Amino acid sequence: MNIEGIISISDDMEFINQLVDYILNKTDNNEGLSKGERFIDLYIRFLAAKDMDGFGDLFYQEYSLKECEDIIYWFNELGLVEASKNFKRALEIYCHGKKDISDEEFKELDPFALEECQGKEFDAIGEFFEDEVCGLYGCEDVIRKWIIDNRNLF
Repeated sequence: MNIEGIISISDDMEFINQLVDYILNKTDNNEGLSKGERFIDLYIRFLAAKDMDGFGDLFYQEYSLKECEDIIYWFNELGLVEASKNFKRALEIYCHGKKDISDEEFKELDPFALEECQGKEFDAIGEFFEDEVCGLYGCEDVIRKWIIDNRNLF
C-alpha cells in the first residue's frame, strides 16, 4: 500500500498499523526514506524503544544527536509542544548542559554520570512520556493531517 492509500484509511488503528508496516518495509528493504517518512520512523522508534528499553535508551542507544534534534522538531510540527519542550530538556540534561557538542562527543556520553538532581529531573521527564498527557498516544488524526499537509515531504 502506498502513502495515499494509507492516509485514506478511516480506522485509526488500521491507519497506524499500515503506516508502521509501510515504513518498516522500506527500512527492511534498505529503501531510502523521504524526510516525511524519516519523521514517522523517528516516532515509531521513539515509542518502541521507550516502551521496550526505557526512556534513557533513546539517547544512549537509539538516536544520534541529529535524530534527537529532529524529534524535537517533529513534536513541534505535530503541535506536541510539551513533548517537544520535555524532550529538549532531557537532551540538555543528558548532554550535561553542553552546547554544540559533536556527534562523537554525544556517543561518548555516559548515561549513568548524571548528578542526582539531574537524574531525578531526567527520570521525571521519562515519566511524562509514559503518561497519555504527553500527547504521543492517540494522535493518529494529527499524524494523518500532518502527512496530508506535508505531502511534498513524501
